[in-house]
Amino acid sequence: MLSLYDIHRQAVFKGGSNLMKYYFVSDDCYFLNGLEDTLSGTIKERSIYVNVNHDVFILNPEPNDVIVLAIFNVTKRREIMRKPGLSLCRLIIMVKYGASLIPGSTYTPWFIPWKTTTEDFINILNELKNKKATRHQLPLEESEVFLYLGAGLSHKEVAQQLSLSNKYIYAIRRRISISLGLRACNSATSILLCRDVAEMRLYNKRRATFTPWGYENSLTLF
Repeated sequence: MLSLYDIHRQAVFKGGSNLMKYYFVSDDCYFLNGLEDTLSGTIKERSIYVNVNHDVFILNPEPNDVIVLAIFNVTKRREIMRKPGLSLCRLIIMVKYGASLIPGSTYTPWFIPWKTTTEDFINILNELKNKKATRHQLPLEESEVFLYLGAGLSHKEVAQQLSLSNKYIYAIRRRISISLGLRACNSATSILLCRDVAEMRLYNKRRATFTPWGYENSLTLF
């Protein structure tokens, strides 16, 4: 399997960088190998398979590219979702348990179950490819709720930090989880995924590091 750097250089050299591309990004080499075999000859667009455990992750996406993240490691998934380039793409995130795609949704990322059938997966790729999707952007207050929850604060502590009611914090968590198709996920998984979506918004507006005490300016994303 070529590194993403080598594939990207080939795409640029062949003049293919302006064409829509699929990026399949995972920390599971068996999943990537199986997916490559399954999709071979099925989709016409350029497909790039990236093992984040081995490849140097160089990503210069075009606004219409489709990126599929199938990453078990929560820290690695968060790191990659913080990359500003992902906001330009139509993003699919595969979740082990509890995710369900919202029918007809025009907002990305789309969350789909890891055990999605091959036929359904191909249909989802084709649907997103042909859809003009926009990124799901959480309002700043709601983003802060998930950033604090993701940092380990309790609902009560978040409510005190933001001068909101405890009931309102629970309502935000429930509403956003439902809107993203994460209602059936366990609480911890849902909070971390919502936090990652919130950080996509923040990291595309500023370079900052979030702590339970607020934001700290930083020269790097990680």
